[in-house]
Amino acid sequence: MVTRRLILLLAAGSLLSAQPVTRVLFIGNSYTYYNNLPEIFSKVAASGGHPVETFMIAPGSTTLGQNLENKETRGALENGKWDFVVLQEQSLLGTAVYVDGLPRVDSDGSFERAAESWIGAIRGAGAKPVLYLTWARRDSPEDQAALNHYYFEAARSERGDWDALVAPVGIAWDHVRKESSIPLFQPDGSHPLPPGSYLAACTLYATIFDRDPAGLPAKITGIPVDLKTEKPQGDSDAVLVDLPADQAAILQSAAWKAVRESRQSTRWELPERTSTPMPDPSDAPVDEKSFAGDWLGKIYFFPSGPSDMTFYMMQMGKGWRVHFTLKHHAKGVPDESLDLVETAVVGDRIMFTDPKCLALNKSPVHFSAYLTASGEMWGSAEASVERPGSPDAKLSGHFRLTRAK
Repeated sequence: MVTRRLILLLAAGSLLSAQPVTRVLFIGNSYTYYNNLPEIFSKVAASGGHPVETFMIAPGSTTLGQNLENKETRGALENGKWDFVVLQEQSLLGTAVYVDGLPRVDSDGSFERAAESWIGAIRGAGAKPVLYLTWARRDSPEDQAALNHYYFEAARSERGDWDALVAPVGIAWDHVRKESSIPLFQPDGSHPLPPGSYLAACTLYATIFDRDPAGLPAKITGIPVDLKTEKPQGDSDAVLVDLPADQAAILQSAAWKAVRESRQSTRWELPERTSTPMPDPSDAPVDEKSFAGDWLGKIYFFPSGPSDMTFYMMQMGKGWRVHFTLKHHAKGVPDESLDLVETAVVGDRIMFTDPKCLALNKSPVHFSAYLTASGEMWGSAEASVERPGSPDAKLSGHFRLTRAK
């Protein structure tokens, strides 16, 4: 029996060694280097009978457009003789759009243009492009539909056929989040824990090799990545993933399910973005006196989280004194207290501006507010913040104030 088992093991090893090595280049950022996704992928692929060699270029927060301009990255593509090149865009598609303080997925067209350029360059180098469709952040799961739309549209040619494979990692994450309690997110609600990277590796395996990842090993050892340097730690060895068998089976199933679903769907529609429901304004006549008094409450606008807001309006002779404060309760985010000059009532609304908001690098924030039938003050805030070398950040949010007693 021992001799027969040894013969079977030798035969299996011989069969594996006879398989051609698949060379895969990973281009991305932290969603790629966290937990060393290429290493996990190569180990699960080898266990599935597909020996793989990988190389990774993934500077933190880098967009595909920035990687496109990187000589090292282009050189790696042109000189590597790759079979597949995996492309991972920045998690918000390179934009900085915040709604009610939460970062949201949006596109200004730069992702699509960069993906098109990369796909052409990869095919020109004799390799197959793979778009690594990422996941929505923990606090905005509704963004997954937008990610699906942008990635699948980027993979489609003008003729309507497919220019690139799409590894639907985010769709697999969505299934796991809805159907299990397996933790996928780091505490920051963005980056992957080891089970999340394992799920990504299984999805890439299913996409590239067209194989069900069921039965792949649940424990993976390999070279870890130093999160400070963003580089693999040389010849060191560590446990990258160690899952209970039942959890590994759930992740494998979700990966295969996502791949099959994505192949059956021809279009992924871009959903309309919903905003916070705002109550109807009061029917009572409105003038400046209606807003007089002390108001306090919360504003949902700043990336640092909900902030305390107060608004004070008092008549003084023929004019008004208007005072405004913001308390952020966040380290490194300065509070504000200022007298407002440009304040106006137009129709049923009061409008005012914080001309140099300290929490937003002295960018102006424009406010508009109205009174509800219940006597509350509801309003919106809008701002645009310059980012050198990148598109401006766009922020929108709302606040709700009640009269101070």
